[in-house]
Amino acid sequence: MFRGRGDQLQERFDCLVQAGLDYNVVSSFIKQAPMVLNQTKDVIEKKIARLTNLGCSIDSLVAFPSYLCYDMERINLRFRMYIWLREKGAAKPKLSLSTILACSDVRFIKYFVDVHPEGPAMWESLRNTPASS
Repeated sequence: MFRGRGDQLQERFDCLVQAGLDYNVVSSFIKQAPMVLNQTKDVIEKKIARLTNLGCSIDSLVAFPSYLCYDMERINLRFRMYIWLREKGAAKPKLSLSTILACSDVRFIKYFVDVHPEGPAMWESLRNTPASS
């Protein structure tokens, strides 16, 4: 289930603890989503930074540790769309990470793109514009 040497896995685990998560919490969510430790330390740090830049608490990883397994392109694109919808008043102000990331592309488009008349055009624009972070 794990890729990497023991010292690399420990470094990745420690990175999560140093980010502010309790040791026991990290242990339990690694049991839930062991593939989290397959991410490099740098990638874990970038994803945590993105999470906090989105205004989410590090504790939101407790409910959805698989967030760390999604690629940055998906995270950035979906959250940029969600934030745009929120600014337009077309999305709830606080949705869980799993609601935004875990659904299929078809479902995401149905529930997050097509809910606003300008949504499809904005989605295409976001998909064709490189993310700034």
